[in-house]
Amino acid sequence: MEFTERFERLRQEHVVSETNPDRTVASAAFGAPVEFFGFLDSQASADVSSGTRDEVNATATLFLSDVSFDIRRGDRVRSGDRLWKVVGFPPAPMNPFTGWRPYREVRLMEVSG
Repeated sequence: MEFTERFERLRQEHVVSETNPDRTVASAAFGAPVEFFGFLDSQASADVSSGTRDEVNATATLFLSDVSFDIRRGDRVRSGDRLWKVVGFPPAPMNPFTGWRPYREVRLMEVSG
């Protein structure tokens, strides 16, 4: 199965920690975007309001036919003006009898506001 919707993967760059030079930490900058194809299944959205802030939390599942595509927890996924964060570890379910992996399932969350 081939998906035709275009997405971009954004990954934060890592820099040497100012407090511990033996360690790297995520910076605010992102590396070059990597294009890939998938299918986005929107799931739910909820308004969250407090005395000082109104926001919308939306969740979706992204399906990739390329199960070897490098996408990790914490990456960002962009499509047009939407930007999601990858939450959890993206699994690639496997058929226990044949070893076939039909897709990779990526959970996404978007917070606006």
